[in-house]
This record gives sequence, C-alpha cells and structure tokens, in this order.
Amino acid sequence: MEKTKTNCEAELIHLRQERARHTEEKKEEIDKLKSQIREVKNYKEKEIEKISKENKQLHDGLVKDHNTRQEKLKAEINTEKNKLQKLRDENLKLETKNKNEKSTNEAQLVDLINNYDKEMFTLTNSKSDAQKDLKRVSD
Repeated sequence: MEKTKTNCEAELIHLRQERARHTEEKKEEIDKLKSQIREVKNYKEKEIEKISKENKQLHDGLVKDHNTRQEKLKAEINTEKNKLQKLRDENLKLETKNKNEKSTNEAQLVDLINNYDKEMFTLTNSKSDAQKDLKRVSD
C-alpha cells in the first residue's frame, strides 16, 4: 500500500508537472497570439493612418482645385461683366451722339426749309413784281 501511495503521489506530481508544462505552453501560445494580434492591429492602424493621410491629401487637392477653378470662373465673369459694361457705355455714347446728330440734322433741315421758303417767297415776289413790270411796260 505504501508503494501504491508512493506511486500515486509520484503520478500526481508527474501529472501536476505535466499540467504546469501544458499550462505554460498554452500561455506561450496565447502570448504569441496576442503578439500577432498586436502586430496585425498596429499594421492595420498604420494602414488606416496612411489611407487617411492619402484621403486628406486627395481631399485637400480637390478642394484647392475647386477653389482655383472657382476663382478663375469669378475672374472670367468679372472680365465679361466689365466688357459688357464697356459695350453698354459705348452704346450709350453712340446713342447720345446719334441723338445729337439727329438734333443737328433736324435743325439743319429746318434751316434749309426756312431758307427754301424764304427763297420761294422771294422768287414768287420777284416773279410777281416782274409780271407787274411786264404788264406796265406792255400797257
């Protein structure tokens, strides 16, 4: 019985040692897996950070391009507005000039008509006087 008890105790010690070794192996496996998980997590975080930076650069580039295009369009619009205003100003000058020329032409036409009427009156009177003179001479 003593042998059996000693065998059992030895077997128990052996089982405890085996369990401790097995537990240690499992802890090492768990630590390796945790380490791998940390590595993958760090890698993924770096990849996410890299992609985020690239996305930010792309976004910033697009915003800059958009703003540049917008400024160019605003400048073009202002240029076209200025051209339009110059054309309006020129048109107004031409309209004013045409009105002035029309007024001048109308005044000249009135003067011509008045001169024509005076000359016609003078000619009519001269003709009438000439006819009277002729009639007197013939009488």
